[in-house]
Amino acid sequence: MDQRSKLPTADDIDKIICAEIPDKNVNPDLYQVIKDSMIHGSCGAANYNSPCMVDRLCSKFYPKAFSDLTKIGKDGYAVYRRRPSNISVEKSRFHCDNRYVVPYNPMLSVRYRAHINVEWCNQSGSIKYLFKYINKGPDKVVVIFEPKYQAEKPKNEIKDYFDCRYVSASEAIWRLFKFPIQYRSTPVQRLFFHIEGKKP
Repeated sequence: MDQRSKLPTADDIDKIICAEIPDKNVNPDLYQVIKDSMIHGSCGAANYNSPCMVDRLCSKFYPKAFSDLTKIGKDGYAVYRRRPSNISVEKSRFHCDNRYVVPYNPMLSVRYRAHINVEWCNQSGSIKYLFKYINKGPDKVVVIFEPKYQAEKPKNEIKDYFDCRYVSASEAIWRLFKFPIQYRSTPVQRLFFHIEGKKP
């Protein structure tokens, strides 16, 4: 197998994904972005009212455990390098260390100065996850406007359907390219028969 086609090692993952607070003196720009955008929390005992809390536990499993090396866990997910350190950031009067850092790519973080969660994926379920977001439409709501006093009119369900129909992005593209929306044909069932007196 060609070297480029092989699965990455822990060192390869560490070149792309980081889950540690950078040194403020070495890389002040990255430190500021991570401090402002990539620290999870505060949650747990520090804030039981946090949106991520479910049954008094963080639904995102923070704080993560310290780890000296990046490795793949038993469940197939990456356990990123999070070494114990003296560096911490304060968030809502709570000091967060490397256990609260959301995995990020240093280059993307500095370039876009935003929250960009970067994860290493190596599971067939990731394909389903990606397509779920591609086909996910925007939020929508059903609203009915009716005058207070309205004379009884016959309801036209077909017209109401076309007036209020929602077309998702994937369906719109499908129709723009004139792909068939559905396929129907006459069901055919083969009947076996034979001439009288002859073998079938």
